[in-house]
Amino acid sequence: ATLQLGPLSFTRALDDDADAQDREPLLYVPGIEFRGISIAAQLPALIEGGYDPWFCWVDGTDRSPFDEVVGAVAEFSRAKLQNGVLVGESLGGLVAAAAIMELSDGNE
Repeated sequence: ATLQLGPLSFTRALDDDADAQDREPLLYVPGIEFRGISIAAQLPALIEGGYDPWFCWVDGTDRSPFDEVVGAVAEFSRAKLQNGVLVGESLGGLVAAAAIMELSDGNE
């Protein structure tokens, strides 16, 4: 499943909602390439470990401002993660931290 929120696409690694039941949701925010390529090798272990992994990505031509990317990650987190895990790699760590700050500040 892939969801579109603002400039970002959010893709779920599991094929079926039923497969995701009783799993802890996890969103991976990639680094500068922002395509989600580097999580591919980790997906089997995350799924085996009981996670419902998602990753976000942008089209290669997208030039969205930082605040829009952060807003989309915060919106996804608010809707899908609740008590899940938000993970960011490199630049994605900065995006994830900014999204957490937005969520903790109550900025809607």
